[in-house]
Amino acid sequence: MSITLDVDFQNSDDIWTSTAETVHPGNGGVVRRIVNTIDAANKFDAVSDATSPAYRTPTAGALLLANIDYDGTDDNGSGPVISTFLTASAFDILVAFETDTAGTNNANAWQNTGILTESGDYMGLFVKNGSLMAYNYDSNSDTVLIAISTGTAYVARMRHDSGTLYLSVNGGAESSVASGNTGSLAGGVILGSDGSTARKFNGKIGAIVVANTGDELASRYSTMVTDWVTGAAPGGGGFIDRHFPRGILRGVTRGIA
Repeated sequence: MSITLDVDFQNSDDIWTSTAETVHPGNGGVVRRIVNTIDAANKFDAVSDATSPAYRTPTAGALLLANIDYDGTDDNGSGPVISTFLTASAFDILVAFETDTAGTNNANAWQNTGILTESGDYMGLFVKNGSLMAYNYDSNSDTVLIAISTGTAYVARMRHDSGTLYLSVNGGAESSVASGNTGSLAGGVILGSDGSTARKFNGKIGAIVVANTGDELASRYSTMVTDWVTGAAPGGGGFIDRHFPRGILRGVTRGIA
């Protein structure tokens, strides 16, 4: 299995009010630390309570499951170097999100509203002028854009495979552009902002999954669209999933067992 990052903000084991990792934030509480369930050593931290996103129940927006809410002003978090999670020639990324704004509209691709980016400005997923944008820099700025709407639930799939950068949303057709190896993977991962942390994301993120191969997550993609967007399948987006964090339920079932 080549999944390297798996964080689900419905899961109470993944989010904490402080770096002590002892208290779930509860609705409206600050999320100071995010823990990767694949490798708990890989953590994402906000600098302070003021720069921490807030935990939200599903009723706070269009996403069907709990999420964390970035205010577009100062919220963001940083984590390990991007090479921890992907390679220069291949990656597969899923993000459940909704945006409250149309994003920035800067000519330089990396200088736009970031959802999942890295501090070296070599790759990332952005909101740009009413579109979702996948970006990869080889020796050129390669981008793929798909029009999106504010206040709408999406699962994005951004992947890089065999010299091509792909983007799709909610299980739809992929758009693509030729793109070579990512120029550098030395930057740290940034959540909720561009790589310089100057252009903050105003919206919600529900889950992030990353694999270090180019076509790993097709099945997970379908499941996430059901869970976070459509709620159409049995057990997907149902009452239990929407109203009770999975980590809490795991603790209850462990106690019963």
